[in-house]
Amino acid sequence: MTSLVSFVLQLFSKLIVNRFQNIDPTKEGKQVNKSSDITNEIKVISLPDDIFKLWEDFLDRHSKGEIVNPDTMCRYKESKGFKASAIHREFFKRLGHLSDKDLRDLFTYFVDSDRGWGYPKVTLRRTNMVHGSCYHYEEWADRRKKKRIVLQELVAIDPSLKFLMPDGSTNDLVWKAWKKAHFVSSATYNMLLVRPDKEFFSLRLTNAGKLKRASHLVEKFPNVLPFFQKFLYVKSHNEPNNGPSKLCDFDGEKM
Repeated sequence: MTSLVSFVLQLFSKLIVNRFQNIDPTKEGKQVNKSSDITNEIKVISLPDDIFKLWEDFLDRHSKGEIVNPDTMCRYKESKGFKASAIHREFFKRLGHLSDKDLRDLFTYFVDSDRGWGYPKVTLRRTNMVHGSCYHYEEWADRRKKKRIVLQELVAIDPSLKFLMPDGSTNDLVWKAWKKAHFVSSATYNMLLVRPDKEFFSLRLTNAGKLKRASHLVEKFPNVLPFFQKFLYVKSHNEPNNGPSKLCDFDGEKM
């Protein structure tokens, strides 16, 4: 029975590779052994057709070196000694817990260097130089996941906040309007992503923790729930004539 399961998984892995064309079918040099090894590939391969076609396009562009290198502002294929390469399966590991909308956005940030950005906002390879508003995909995916957890926590504290869509993705119109009305700057938002315990976010991204909220984890993370509660309290009492400079965070520092 075990050998049959292994055979089916290997066959499915090959089917994934055939559909994606340019994916390295191995994981850390070894063949796929269990279904959890291909969870994220299954997620991408089962995306709605319109989003999947975008990813097919990205994988094709990547294999041909047609993605812009932010360091040189030229396409990778134009660099000396360019060789076509497959995307290693480790890349897909980082896509876990991203929504369909996230995956659409990720494609856009990977390839749309012609929309006034000058270079991709998210890169598959790490750059040699620092570029404003440009992230390596691991950093971008990590921030996107943390942002959703933050919104889930705020909604859990105040259910009247409609920051999330029924499928769990962010309701951008509502969230952006609320941020503007309550003076939530980029610096403030960044604070929400870095101040809670890293272990809290890590737990929330596990199967055991994805349905839990800070109120369920007070014993393990006693500071997280008060942190989000104080944020909502401060922002709900923020008056327009005070402005963001009047606000203080939980340690008495300016937000």
